[in-house]
This record gives sequence, structure tokens and C-alpha cells, in this order.
Amino acid sequence: MKSKSLLTTLSFLTLGAAVHGGELASPPPTATQTATEEGWHFRVVPYGWVTAIKGDMGIGPLVAPVDISMKDTLRDLDIAAMAVLEASYGRWSFGADITYAKTTGDLDAGGRIFSGFKLEQEQWVINPVIGYSAIDLERCKVEVFGGVRINVFEATLTGDLVRGGQRARSAGVDWVDPVVGLRAQADLCSRVFVRCNGDIGGFGAGSDFTWQAFAGLGYRITKSLNLGLGYRALGVDYNDGEFVIDTVTHGPLLGIELHW
Repeated sequence: MKSKSLLTTLSFLTLGAAVHGGELASPPPTATQTATEEGWHFRVVPYGWVTAIKGDMGIGPLVAPVDISMKDTLRDLDIAAMAVLEASYGRWSFGADITYAKTTGDLDAGGRIFSGFKLEQEQWVINPVIGYSAIDLERCKVEVFGGVRINVFEATLTGDLVRGGQRARSAGVDWVDPVVGLRAQADLCSRVFVRCNGDIGGFGAGSDFTWQAFAGLGYRITKSLNLGLGYRALGVDYNDGEFVIDTVTHGPLLGIELHW
């Protein structure tokens, strides 16, 4: 049976991360001032993340392998919304990456006990963080940040038995992962810049472990409008006994930023 979409979370995600994601820990590349200016600055970044997902997911005794391509994600996603919101003052920044996704898809089961699975899921990944510019030069900026990744997940997994019949389990879970990381940006010329971000977290407080990484290029269209393109990966390993998710979500990301 052909695998279909599962999207986190996010993104990160997400999943867990998730997810979803990304998050301020890994947003689309954006422009900052060439040197930190006094006063408040704001940015809003709607973005899209096309993902492939690999790993395992389980609800109770039902465990399904997850192997979803980017094509599956584009075809089978029901609805999604993703955005970064941030305010900064001097060297400090405060913001959140918010990801929502709802999906319905089929997963391959291997044909031993189950011929296939149907997965219905809805997920929020919210990643508030506080950042500080440790290095703030005219053409280069490096920030350290810390925060949490909040995951709210509802899923129903239905398995079709090889010998006939079905087994279904549902779960509604939420957990919070502490995260720490770095993000850096450097100008290649007056209009083009490169950005990379990374974080790790979980540490057994919520998930056993979660991580994400991003690298990309940005282009300054106008003084207050930027376009970013990059690649993002998000891993999560969470197990509470009833709900299990151990996946890596990755794919290209495109965002547009308004800042003032």
C-alpha cells in the first residue's frame, strides 16, 4: 500500500517539535539590521515547508512504519498554517514559531499482521524562545537562544488485519520540550545573505530527545521585505507508553518576511 502524508512539527518539526518544525529555532532566513539598532523591531514570516518523513509511530499496541515522500505530503495534506512572529529590542529577541497541520493518509504495514494503516492526525507545535546576540557585527550576527517546544497532538490509527477486520486506537497527547540552540546570519552582498540555525532539546523532560537544523539563502526585495529559501530537518523521539513517535521530518522551506 502506498504511503501518504504525515506532517508535523512542523515540525519539526515536529513533530515535537516537532514537528514542527522550526519555530524560531529554525525559521525561514530573514534579514536583520546590519548592526543592532536601539528601539523595538518586529517581523512576521508566513512560510511553507514541504516535508518527507521517516520513522515509526504507535498508539497503544498498534505501531506503524512511517515512510512518506514530499509528493505524498503535497497530495494528502488537509490543511496547514505556519508563521514566525518576533519582536526584538537591542540585542534581545522574543518570539514564537507556530505550526498547525491536519492530515489523513495511508501507511504501509508490511503485510504480516496488518495489510495497512489509516492515520488521521491534528497537531499544533508552538515554539516560543528568547534570543541574545552574542556576536553583532556589520555583516555577521550570531545569536544564542533558549525556549520550549509545545506539542499538542491528536491521532487515530486504524489497522486493517490481513485476515480481515480492523483494529483502531486513538490518542490525545501534549508535551513540552526545553530547547537551546544557535542561529547565525552573514551577508554575501548587499541583497543576499546566508542563514543557519540549529537546536537540541527534550532531555527526558518531554521527549527523550529532539533536534532540528536549517540552512538557507535570503534575498532582500525591499527595505522591509525579504524572501528566503532553505532546507530544514526536524527529529523527535517521544514515548509515554501509550503514544510513540520516533521520526525525522525534512524538506525545502520557502518564506517571505515583513519587518519594520
